[in-house]
Amino acid sequence: MISDNWPQVKLNTVCKRVSVGYVGTTTPYFCEESQGVPLIRSQNVRPGKLDLSDVKYVTPEFHEKSKKSRLQAGDILIVRVGQNRGDCCIVPEGLGEINCANVVFARPRPYLSQFLGYFFRSPLGQHILLSVSTGSAQGVLNTTAIAGLEIPVPSRDEALAITAVLASLDDKIDLLHR
Repeated sequence: MISDNWPQVKLNTVCKRVSVGYVGTTTPYFCEESQGVPLIRSQNVRPGKLDLSDVKYVTPEFHEKSKKSRLQAGDILIVRVGQNRGDCCIVPEGLGEINCANVVFARPRPYLSQFLGYFFRSPLGQHILLSVSTGSAQGVLNTTAIAGLEIPVPSRDEALAITAVLASLDDKIDLLHR
């Protein structure tokens, strides 16, 4: 998947933004699903997929106030702390309004979103991510360190071709599981 001919660039140079979701207590803002906005937390991020089975909902007021942690389809989510530190997935299309807490998200150029999602799940991508972990008792992935990661970036056409092949393989694997 990786070529020696691809330039190494800092993640933040191919992203509109790299940020962290809301950091702080969110429990007081929880509400019923029918009244709220989904709040993505680290336990919702699994390798390659967003698990909404235990998603919490926050008030529209919290969502409005927390503009910096609003997510969009194509954002790459990375768990920054805990036992699943480094797990990542992409926000899929069709979720509507959505917010996040205590996860790092990157908003890459659209054609790179899927490619980078696959890259950060690869052994090399995981190694690069976890190499910037700090903290002795419990490792933490710092947003600034993630933004500054040197990553290989293919051309637009190569990224789209690689993504098409890997997505096709993922579809076949999902079909076999069913």
